[in-house]
Amino acid sequence: MIYRVLFHLERDDLRILAGFAIVAIVMSLFFYAFPTYFVGRGAFGYALLIALAAVVCIRIIFYKFVDQENLKRRILIVGTGKNAAKVFALENTPFYQNFKVVAGVRMTGETSMLPEDRIIDLNIPLNEYAVENDLDEIVVAPDDRRQSLVVDEILDCKMNGFEIVDLLTFFEREAGLIKVDSLQPSWLVFSDGFRIGGMQTVVKRLFDIVASCALLALVWPIMLFTALAILIECRFKASVFYKQVRVGLNWQLFEVIKFRSMQTDAEKHGAVQMS
Repeated sequence: MIYRVLFHLERDDLRILAGFAIVAIVMSLFFYAFPTYFVGRGAFGYALLIALAAVVCIRIIFYKFVDQENLKRRILIVGTGKNAAKVFALENTPFYQNFKVVAGVRMTGETSMLPEDRIIDLNIPLNEYAVENDLDEIVVAPDDRRQSLVVDEILDCKMNGFEIVDLLTFFEREAGLIKVDSLQPSWLVFSDGFRIGGMQTVVKRLFDIVASCALLALVWPIMLFTALAILIECRFKASVFYKQVRVGLNWQLFEVIKFRSMQTDAEKHGAVQMS
């Protein structure tokens, strides 16, 4: 039980902890800006701790008495090859337990890499199978899309309300990473990551500034200690910071300042120098 709760804390409840941390920062800034509303550090701190403890306890009780299998999204994989095996492997990773693979649809000319008991040969329309098995999502992950991809049946499922995603989108959402070995130029062309402008740009920039200032207010003692440690380590004979060139918006170059963690000539002549 504790093992399962800890894995949930690693992903789901860490978001709650982050939310409480953000609330603490925002409320602290609010009390600083409007002192008349200040309720006292003790009352505010106790309220946060009690609320956090209550939320964690409720989640533990929920995990204990609710069948979590019923809460997982039921997905079907179109394909049984290497790409399908990546999704299947993700399901068996304790950190990612928000979905359950119902089966993989065998494709013509594709070498199967899933367990045989998880492979199906469709003898009914895909949409009918999805309804009968109460599917929530269909992941299109064949090794070769040019071979026997049932586009019409997938479109029927889409029209009937089933969520259809490709392998890269699925991994980006579930694991927060992009499978570079499966990356295709078409995914970059049609992805939403490059669509930004107008108010979204202003809000993003404002959030970056506020979050950076809040983070700086919290970690400046650690930064000061780090600078002092670097000076002591080099016996006050070298700089604390070093600069590197990065590419920014519209291909503009800028310098990023970092704490020095290597010798001063570690990247001399553009290559890493071995000591």
